[in-house]
Order: sequence, then structure tokens, then C-alpha cells
Amino acid sequence: MDEEDEEGSVADRDGHEHSSNSNSNDDDANDDANEDANQMEEVLRHGVRSWQVREKTWLEVFRALRISSAITVSVFSLIAGLAMTQGPVVLSGQKHHGPFG
Repeated sequence: MDEEDEEGSVADRDGHEHSSNSNSNDDDANDDANEDANQMEEVLRHGVRSWQVREKTWLEVFRALRISSAITVSVFSLIAGLAMTQGPVVLSGQKHHGPFG
């Protein structure tokens, strides 16, 4: 468990001290993570990739689905809008004779 001292630095399990300021700590954490990933790749002989790279095909499928859904909704909205404006025009064009002719 991490412990924080009076100066605002945090010591982790390995005894490394890090500042509790998250803005300055983000770059250090990314560097540490990259170093760890490189070391794991070397030791385990196993490649590490981000999920965006691994799932690129599915992300493209969902993007195409989002675009096709947007087009479908737009077409239905356009048809509904035209039907609402053309309906009264058609009805007003018909001559209505009274109930007796």
C-alpha cells in the first residue's frame, strides 16, 4: 500500500518515491509503464499492443454501423417530413361535396 508523508510524496511498495501531484506524475507513470512493457516483452518474448490496435477491425465495423445508422435515420426523417407536408396538400386538392352529393 502507498504511504504519503508530510511533503506530499508517496512511497510505493518498491520504495520508489513519487510526488502526489498527479499532473507531474502522469509522464513518469507513462514512462514507467513503457519501461515495464518493454521489459515484459523481452523477458516473456510476448508482444504487447494497445487495445485500439488489437481491436482495429471491430472499431472500423462499429464506425461503419454508426454511419449507416445515421444515414437510415436521416432518410426516415426526410420521408416523414415530406409525408407530413404532402398529406394536407393532397387532401386539400380533393373537392369535398356535402353529405348529400
